Amino acid sequence: MLSFFEQELLDLDQDLLGTFIEQTPALNDYRPYLERLLTFKPYRLSPETEKNC
Repeated sequence: MLSFFEQELLDLDQDLLGTFIEQTPALNDYRPYLERLLTFKPYRLSPETEKNC
């Protein structure tokens, strides 16, 4: 997966993204990936912080 894509997803409101995943049947194949990605959201560094590391 492309790292910028993950960051864009994680920048969205978590409730909004969760609702979108639930209401979009075409995403069923990607649901495990997206839900796992959301579980790590609190632990991701911002792009600015990552640049400074």
